[in-house]
Amino acid sequence: YEWCKGITSLWDKAKNDFTRHINHELRTPLQGIHGFVRILSEILENPEEKEYISSIEYLVKRRVKLSELSLLFTEVRTENYQLKQERVRLSDSMALTLQNFEKPEREIQIVVDPIPEELVILADQKLICACIGIVIDNALKFSPDKGVIEVNSYPDNDKIILEVSDNGPGYSDKAREHLFDLLSADNINEEFYGFGIGLATAKIILDLLPSSIEIDNKTKGGAVTRLIFNAI
Repeated sequence: YEWCKGITSLWDKAKNDFTRHINHELRTPLQGIHGFVRILSEILENPEEKEYISSIEYLVKRRVKLSELSLLFTEVRTENYQLKQERVRLSDSMALTLQNFEKPEREIQIVVDPIPEELVILADQKLICACIGIVIDNALKFSPDKGVIEVNSYPDNDKIILEVSDNGPGYSDKAREHLFDLLSADNINEEFYGFGIGLATAKIILDLLPSSIEIDNKTKGGAVTRLIFNAI
């Protein structure tokens, strides 16, 4: 048993090291491209050219995000991940998430209802912020222009619920069967978007804490994602 455990630990370390190396090799040129794209966007005046540059910048940012998500996914999947459990105010986690969140490029509003200070959970602050960020980013990705994303929270017996809702197209039945599958490409209405790693990572994080996630369609259109934490 100890021998097998040792082999597993070495394998986890090898996977982690490999992923870190690949992410570094990806991020370095992408950051350089992003810098040049930003310079070009300030220089160019032709609307059509600016639109092309904007599209390139969007794709570069998505690739950088993929790099970050794949690294986080690998880290939390390893047996040696050091979970840092502490008392966390949900309001603090939301503030930290939004502080590091890029302003939506499209005209989409993120409306966050005030989160009561007494909503406290036992969790890893870094992972909670990552999970909230993934869910909001997912809502942004499928929201229409001038859409609204609403975030609210409330206690429910011994649980604390954080809800993120959007007014996008919602999920097809086929999509809902594979929402948390790795590389499912975030199916929505049987079309393919994204990288299929965001919700899979969120699910692994919440299983680790342990907490849970639910995703439903809203009656009048759009989807709602619930992060369900244990209250303390």
